Amino acid sequence: MNPSPPSQRKTRGPRRWRAPRGWTTLSACLLLSVPVVALGVPDKVRIPIVRDHGAGDPPDAALFSHWDHDTFTCVSCHPSTFPQRKVGFTHDDMNQGRFCGSCHDGRTAFGPKDKGVECETCHVPTKKREIDEDDLWK
Repeated sequence: MNPSPPSQRKTRGPRRWRAPRGWTTLSACLLLSVPVVALGVPDKVRIPIVRDHGAGDPPDAALFSHWDHDTFTCVSCHPSTFPQRKVGFTHDDMNQGRFCGSCHDGRTAFGPKDKGVECETCHVPTKKREIDEDDLWK
């Protein structure tokens, strides 16, 4: 049997694109796993005090918020700048460009000595109902 010329062939309409097998399942797994990983990260973390604060210094440790830094991904800071465990550090460390000082240097982001930045910007006073996140990091 001879094939019919192209002008006489029946057409079914434009050919639809279909995802490869397993693509839907893989996509669903990835979409569902991202929120689970994000939920395992505490929003706020108290930075451990490594040295007693002086008389004029704020008594509370600095409070870091992951969600205030939501323009970055986890790998932007972990494990290169911060290990994935609580580590204490001082302003001297920050002034040398370590820990928070790697970004909060007055150029990339506000620095501790910038105009308008007060101690309480980072050293947020402890609230009575604040969750003790030390338990989350043990």
